[in-house]
Amino acid sequence: MLRAFEKLRVWFWMLFHPRRAADRLNAELEFHLEQQIAENLAAGMSREEATHAAMRTFGNPTALREQITEEWSWTWVENLLQDTHYALRQLRQSPGFLLISVLTLTLGIGANTAIFTLMNSLWLQSLPVVDPERLVIIGVSLDGSPAKAQDEPLNLSIIESFEHHSHSFSGIFGWCEYGADLKEGDSRHDYPGAIVSGNTFDVLGVRPAAGRLLNAADDQPGGGPDGWAVVISHQFWVEHYHADPAVIGTHVTLSDYSVTIVGVTPASFGGIIVTAQPDFYMPLNYEPLMRQRQKDSMLRNPFIFDLTTMARLKPGVTRTQASAELATLTPRIVDETFPAAIRNQQSMRQIRFIALPGRSGWSFLRIRYRQPLMLMQALVATILLICCANIAGLGLARAATRLREFSLRIALGASRMRLMRQVLIENLLLTIPGALLGLAFAWFGCRILLRFLSAGLRFPVALSTRPDITVLTITATCAVLSALLSGMAPAWLLSRTAPDPTLRHSGNIAIRTQNRWLGQAFVCAQVALSLTLVVIAGLLSATLVKLRLGDTGFRTKNIASVMIDLRLRPERGVALTHLYWQMAERLHKMPGVRDSSLVDIPPLFGIAKAQFSVLDEKTSSESGKQVLQFNEIGSNFFSTLGISLLAGRDFVNRDADAGTCILSQAAAGKLFPHSPALGSVVREYLFSLDAGKVMPKDCQVIGIVSDVKLQDLRIESQPTVYRPIAVDMANPGLMNFVIYAPSFNDAKNAYLQTLREIAPGSPELDITPISRQLDDSTSLERMLASLSGFFAGLALLLSAIGIYGLFARSVTQRTVEFGVRMALGATRSGIVLLVLRQVIRIVFIGVAIGAVTAFVSARSIRSFLFGVAPGSVAVFAAAGILLCLIALLAAFLPLRRAVNLDPARALRTE
Repeated sequence: MLRAFEKLRVWFWMLFHPRRAADRLNAELEFHLEQQIAENLAAGMSREEATHAAMRTFGNPTALREQITEEWSWTWVENLLQDTHYALRQLRQSPGFLLISVLTLTLGIGANTAIFTLMNSLWLQSLPVVDPERLVIIGVSLDGSPAKAQDEPLNLSIIESFEHHSHSFSGIFGWCEYGADLKEGDSRHDYPGAIVSGNTFDVLGVRPAAGRLLNAADDQPGGGPDGWAVVISHQFWVEHYHADPAVIGTHVTLSDYSVTIVGVTPASFGGIIVTAQPDFYMPLNYEPLMRQRQKDSMLRNPFIFDLTTMARLKPGVTRTQASAELATLTPRIVDETFPAAIRNQQSMRQIRFIALPGRSGWSFLRIRYRQPLMLMQALVATILLICCANIAGLGLARAATRLREFSLRIALGASRMRLMRQVLIENLLLTIPGALLGLAFAWFGCRILLRFLSAGLRFPVALSTRPDITVLTITATCAVLSALLSGMAPAWLLSRTAPDPTLRHSGNIAIRTQNRWLGQAFVCAQVALSLTLVVIAGLLSATLVKLRLGDTGFRTKNIASVMIDLRLRPERGVALTHLYWQMAERLHKMPGVRDSSLVDIPPLFGIAKAQFSVLDEKTSSESGKQVLQFNEIGSNFFSTLGISLLAGRDFVNRDADAGTCILSQAAAGKLFPHSPALGSVVREYLFSLDAGKVMPKDCQVIGIVSDVKLQDLRIESQPTVYRPIAVDMANPGLMNFVIYAPSFNDAKNAYLQTLREIAPGSPELDITPISRQLDDSTSLERMLASLSGFFAGLALLLSAIGIYGLFARSVTQRTVEFGVRMALGATRSGIVLLVLRQVIRIVFIGVAIGAVTAFVSARSIRSFLFGVAPGSVAVFAAAGILLCLIALLAAFLPLRRAVNLDPARALRTE
């Protein structure tokens, strides 16, 4: 043990004090040599004889010194440091190569880090709560397969049924994002909020930064001991109250009701929705008041599912056991909570509730952007491969200038592994600044990506993009892989250099036969990968163009929409409906307004569905029920949006329109396939929260209108039933205007003047052009088209650099050959054709390989395409032509140099 300790001590001494260790070793060797000489002198030898005898006995001091150093020192560390210092000197001598390589790696590594950072934030990071591994999300599988289960939201009735019957969970809670309307002085502002079950924070194990958090007593009708209690976020506490503890117990006006701030969440906690950070946490029973209702809660509507449901497993219970219990409880839960209209559907026969992992929380962006982010990750991985191929090509070009250096080192005894390590270290040193700059590039890129993700949302996506240990590990892995992929070919080539022919002949002649095929292979790979990216970018861009230029069925130019909030007004019921009509008439007559109307759900802002059937008035019998879209509108809605009225009449904003409806052409064909729809009676089935059951409501068809895409530009026009603005609207006090005016300012000024005249003091919310909503509705397609276009452009640039480098090197290496050819009578056009044949051959091979990979890749992204086939000949042809043009442009400068070559000067270069 002591010997091992002493050996380790000597190793560390040799590592950290090499000079002092060398001096000490020399002193000890000198001491032992003198001792041997002294012994020889004592034996009667002369000084000269004693010295020679001691040297023979002791051995060569230099060889002995090297042997001891090899045994006790960290030779491999010293060699590594020597290679590193030498690599740094070499890179300093090639600033152009250094700059291009670092910038290339910055883009490649940075793009990969940016996409992975978002994926890490959405899927991998754990919630900052106690033991997040014990959390589960209660999801649903419609076919009974656990592999196809989705973490879809549920409703309050289902959660209460789980609490009553389940024994696997220590607590279950519901969570829903809900904007909070806070009155601050004379103004009102919207903040992101959440309504949560009273036991939410107890189940999560979150502790307050100040005051207390919500509990079960707060989540009661009418509030708890402190009235209606709310909890604010730590960020809101700091920004609005300067972290003053005295804010606990104060009252604020939230959604026109006085609430008490009872506590502050910790700074690390931002909720279970990973893309949202609420500023206010409110109990579930506060939801009706936020809609100006007193008792009925939309959260109990069996047709609406808004609550993300999470639970904590009891100690000793596994997720598999919890899923097994949920499977046995599913029939009972469905019978207790699902209405017959849903329960009897064919798709409900195999429904099954399943416990899904809840460690990383929940987000709707996971469902929408799972495949797009996977596609982006594949694209940026391809970009990194192109970057590596580009740097490898530059490394091969640089190898031509270092061939004699490596040949000399081999001749002097350097091992091939040592030489390969030298080249790989140089490449690794390139990736270090590339990785560091890539992190900065990723931070900037994530900000741009978050803008795409936030398009169309009420509040921006609050997603953490701070790099954690996982992101840094991936970045480091990309850097190491880049060094290996880009450095292996130059390292292998230089380490296998034959020293004798290289030192005897020109370096250009020697290198030409060794790296020509490698350089051409790398350029072919770049061309093939670039073509794949260009084709994908072309297909995604064509999809965006098809969506934006496609026929929506309604007017999109000079149309604006705005939400009107009259919840502060005293009018309710019929009086509120009449107030809406009065505002609509006043706005319609405002100067600069061509047309305007009321609508519950503006175009592309969402949908609502209900069950409808046809009622036979003679026999009072009903046809089969069908689920159709519906919307509530005012008069002039169709004329405002330019929707054609095919038969009948429009609504007129009068009480006489009660009990009427208008059908789209598709709805009329679906409900009345063999009879006229006009004048017939349609029965609608709506769930009444007050009655607690589905209530039928009849309406007479007074008009037929053309089909329009009011839901999604990707989806064909859906059958829609239009009803007049009614007294029993779901969200009293909230309605929307659509305005047709020559300019956006005309629409805005007319609306604000109308609001101030008819409903003074009401909030003045932002007015939005429908064109912006069109952009938001295609935000996913715009993100894919923009990013794939950027990556395709970057790939083309890198390919152009690679092609230029290859042919510039080729022209340099073939200078003597061209000189001989021209001296023997070759024309300049002949030289041009000679070079062009090489360009065309390499590009043709790359395009041929790329066409195959592009076709396979295009078929894998069919779900992202709209209106364009994966094998579109036009897109493939355009991509191929573009790549050929760029290749010719990149080869132009080397070609010009070959054409302008002076034969005499070329022959003298040998």
